[in-house]
Amino acid sequence: MAISKIKCWYTPGAVFDVEELSRTPVTLELVKKSMLKAGYRAYCLTDRELIEKSSWYKDYQLNDKIFFYIEGSGLFKLVNIDLVENEFYFEKSNLPSGYKPWIFYSWQSDYNPSRSHIKEGIEEAVVEINSRSPRYEIEIVESTRVSDGSANIVESIQKNIDRSLYCVFDITNVCNSGSESESKSYPNSNVSFELGYAQNRKKDDQVLLVKRDRSDDFSNDSTPFDFDQRRREEYTAPARLKANIKTILIAYFEGIGFID
Repeated sequence: MAISKIKCWYTPGAVFDVEELSRTPVTLELVKKSMLKAGYRAYCLTDRELIEKSSWYKDYQLNDKIFFYIEGSGLFKLVNIDLVENEFYFEKSNLPSGYKPWIFYSWQSDYNPSRSHIKEGIEEAVVEINSRSPRYEIEIVESTRVSDGSANIVESIQKNIDRSLYCVFDITNVCNSGSESESKSYPNSNVSFELGYAQNRKKDDQVLLVKRDRSDDFSNDSTPFDFDQRRREEYTAPARLKANIKTILIAYFEGIGFID
C-alpha cells in the first residue's frame, strides 16, 4: 500500500499567500494518522536531526506558538511532538490562511484629527515598504461604512480583516457619559466592533491600537475594556505618532520576511 505524503510548511508571522507558500521548500513531510474536528495527528517522515536544528523547533521548546500550513487542510498550531515515535499533534487554528498584502485601517469620523494623523502615518509606512522591493505591493484597505453603500457591510468588514496582514484601529475616545465625577469615555462603536472581531482572528502582533490624548476634552479619557493590555500608541504630537507607526509597521513586515 502506497504512503500518501502530506506537505507541511512552517509559517512564521503570517501566511500572506497560500500559492506563494506552496512554491517554497516544504518544512515537514507527514503521513496522516487521524483527523478530528479540531485536531490533526500525523507521523513525520522528516529527519529528526533536521527538526532539532530548525529555528521553529527551538522556538517551540521555549513555548512559543508555532503554526504550520498543512496541505489540503489549512492552518494549524503545533501542540505536541514525540520525536522518538516521530509523531506530531496539531490543533486547528482559527487564524485565517491566505492573507492579502493589505493593511486594514479601522477609522472613525467623530473626531477627524486622529483619523487623519493615523492614516498619514500608515501611508508613510506603505510608501517606505513599497520602495523596498516587497513580495507584493502593500495596499491600505479601509473600513466600510453605511454611507459607502455596500450590500453586506458586516461581512465585507470581516473578510477584509481576515485577509489583511495587519490591522490598525483608531480607539480615540469620541463621547462620554455620566457626571463629571463618574464620567466614562468611549471610542467609536464601529471601531470597537471591528477591533473585537480582529482580536479573535488575528495574532497580537498583527494589531495596533492608536489613541489621541483628549484629556483636555474629557474629565476621564481612559479607555474601556482591556485596551490597556493591548499593543497601542497614545499620542499628543502627530509627527511623533506618524514616525512611530512607520517604525512599527516596517518592523512587522521585516519580521515576516515581506521586505528585506
